[in-house]
Amino acid sequence: MRKINVALLFTMSHDMCKFSSILNLYNEMKHDERFKITPVYINPRETTWEFLNQESAEPYSLRRVSGDSPEFDLVLTIDPYFGPHCKGAGYTRWTSRILYEEYGFTGIDTGEGLFKSSIYKRLWKMIVADENAKFKVQKYTGLPDNKFMYHHPCFDYIYQFSKRPSNRKRILWTPHCSVVSDPKYNRITGGHYSTFLTYADEMLSLFKKYNDVDFIVKIHPYLKERLDHSIKNKLVPYFDYDSWYKELTSLSNVISLSPETNYYQAFMDSDALLNDSISFILEYLVTNNPVLILRDRTSSEFSDYANDIIKNCYYEAVNKKEIESFIVKIRDNNDDEKKDKRSQYVDKLISKNTNNSKLVCDEIYNRLKDEMVI
Repeated sequence: MRKINVALLFTMSHDMCKFSSILNLYNEMKHDERFKITPVYINPRETTWEFLNQESAEPYSLRRVSGDSPEFDLVLTIDPYFGPHCKGAGYTRWTSRILYEEYGFTGIDTGEGLFKSSIYKRLWKMIVADENAKFKVQKYTGLPDNKFMYHHPCFDYIYQFSKRPSNRKRILWTPHCSVVSDPKYNRITGGHYSTFLTYADEMLSLFKKYNDVDFIVKIHPYLKERLDHSIKNKLVPYFDYDSWYKELTSLSNVISLSPETNYYQAFMDSDALLNDSISFILEYLVTNNPVLILRDRTSSEFSDYANDIIKNCYYEAVNKKEIESFIVKIRDNNDDEKKDKRSQYVDKLISKNTNNSKLVCDEIYNRLKDEMVI
């Protein structure tokens, strides 16, 4: 029986914080005799290129695709805008089977905007975390049940990291990039989730006040770019980001991570999260630590799927006073009244003893076998 020929697609939209789950599948497939895996890239970011080199991969440049382009049994991607990013590269000749791993966008209330992408018209299967995520996708796409696979390979990667000891509490802050609802720079989320402009100065004040707590700051890779764009187009008031960042990094109790840094070590090191990021609503759940969801009066709505997790597992803040109370709670080990409920969600969604990537490989193999492809 021949091997399954798989293209692992990286696009220019991928940064280190996006593709860990797809790399888990790559690492699993390259050691599985049933698969032949080819990493494919389009203008990869420097971190992507370095990672592929470290994995001894041989990248295949889409810019060299012509009429004799390779044929794959399957193209695997996490990019919902797979089609537009590959426009003119000949990808339509590769295969009729696209396996798309959903990367957390079921957490936002996008309406149908995200789901207009051409990927849903050519989808073979879609990997989602659970049935609730499936229902969100089905609401706008009408995809039948047999199009879905229930796994989350991302969690395999997270559990490769362990908490490093510290005698101080560590709180992670992860400001999102969606500072304004602007379709040009925010077409996937279609909304405004970032509370950076609302709380940036407040955070500096709190970090200075609570110097007995360490604050890990992981800024979204696109925040500065989108903030500059929004200021230039007078969509938001002027904000001196460079001066603010210089002051932030001067604080002895602040650990500022590079925007491109893999954030999973920070997940495991931290004792809590201050968050307005979409995908982290699900991803950070693996730590079973408390989370404060930061909101302001202009924040877009999360989906029912995300709101259910927030309501049962996390806390919310709409002002500096509520943020400060949360910091004190973490520092002083005060009661975490949602811990038990959060533990139930963790047990339901996640298992440390489950190799999600292997389960995906097994399911791909069995489904293609049933279709008599192999």
